[in-house]
Amino acid sequence: ADGAKGDTGATGPIGPAGPQGDTGAKGDTGAKGDTGATGPAGPAGPAGGGTLVDGNGVTLGRVLSADRGAATVLTSAGYEVSIPYTGVFQPAQIYYTGASCTGTAFLNDGGIGVGANARDAFVTGKWLVYSGSMSTLMRPATVSGGVSKNEEFTSSTIDNPGCGSSAGQRSGWKLTAISNAAAGLPDTIAKPVEIR
Repeated sequence: ADGAKGDTGATGPIGPAGPQGDTGAKGDTGAKGDTGATGPAGPAGPAGGGTLVDGNGVTLGRVLSADRGAATVLTSAGYEVSIPYTGVFQPAQIYYTGASCTGTAFLNDGGIGVGANARDAFVTGKWLVYSGSMSTLMRPATVSGGVSKNEEFTSSTIDNPGCGSSAGQRSGWKLTAISNAAAGLPDTIAKPVEIR
């Protein structure tokens, strides 16, 4: 006959770790957390571009663009003008209604405002050019909404770059003289002119 069941023996030692199981499936993406608070503003960066300064240390304007011969600046009076590094303005191609480059002045628009295919062209009312015959800076004379529109006129002469005959129907932007002071520039620009 079977004898009585004996007592349970003591637990044996832990066996060695089994091999790593396969990687489980990727879980679902959790919900997006709340947007954090806005951090403090950083310090102001340096001013863009440089300044154009003449030989007397006078600031002529903030540089908008530059090439090897001149820099286009925004003057303290808000005008845009190209200033050669020689400090001597280059004459623009300007038509005049009178003989010997006198009368009403018009900056050449390339003839796009004449005839059956004429089209409007606009420039900023704060754009300056130099008249060689009148020895002065000039700005658009007719400005509306901050811009000047080209118009047709009858020309007699032209600065190209010296004064010469050029009679006929032309188109361009009507100009009027402006002093250096009103343009935000010194009466005389001392050499050398440099960007700083």
